[in-house]
Amino acid sequence: MTKTYFGIVLHLQYIYFLYQNGGLKMKSKRMIWTSSILALTLGITACSGQKSEAPSAGASSTDKGKGVITLKIMSATQTETPGGPAEKSIADKYMEQHPNVKIEFVGVPMNEMYKKISVLAAASDLPDAFTSTPEFMRTAFGMNITEDLTKLFGADYLKEFYPNMIQESSIDGKLQLLPWTATPQALIYRGDWFEKEGLKAPETWDDFLEAAKKLTKDTKGNGKTDQWGFALIGTRNTSGGTRFLPVLRSFGAEEIRKDATANGLPI
Repeated sequence: MTKTYFGIVLHLQYIYFLYQNGGLKMKSKRMIWTSSILALTLGITACSGQKSEAPSAGASSTDKGKGVITLKIMSATQTETPGGPAEKSIADKYMEQHPNVKIEFVGVPMNEMYKKISVLAAASDLPDAFTSTPEFMRTAFGMNITEDLTKLFGADYLKEFYPNMIQESSIDGKLQLLPWTATPQALIYRGDWFEKEGLKAPETWDDFLEAAKKLTKDTKGNGKTDQWGFALIGTRNTSGGTRFLPVLRSFGAEEIRKDATANGLPI
């Protein structure tokens, strides 16, 4: 079986959003500094001030008299293996080294995260940080539940990221979310199938579409399609959409025009 890689691109996959927390406005600078160090260690974001007067029920808190910092993190990784245990082990090691820090994880599947966050935002019960994807960034920004992370992490730290990742994670130059992981993605094709059908590697979307149609067939002759010309991992939402987006971009397509309006792509 021959598999040829086609159009490899880098794709920002998952990130953590910073939640603006009214309760933190009265906390000391030392707490903010400690939370920042934790953020660097785990690859997540810490809390910052919000315009709201009242703190949320899910806010990070300092136990009076003990100086304990509690951070609630809503993470999709916690629902996965081996990612969940690995994430928790990092937090456990950090808490061993910093007894005044308590990290509480809440596991929520990625496909349910947006709905969960919206419900918690309406109830003023948001966590201090949560996993998300770039598609939810402007919605979260409009809900006023994110904070500019640029000053919190500083230019020196942010220089370690790919510039395009920081750009996609910002609105009007303000970093809304901290890139957490990026993965290379590729569109691959079966060279043996293409050779059998007399097809060449697709160079245009028309080529791609025609090849996919020709390779979709009933190979057993029972009236049922059992071979598909194109397959994509993910579900019928941003889970699948974001995985295909880098392929679109590798062909020069843009999903958003310069005037910020949607660009309907003919595919």
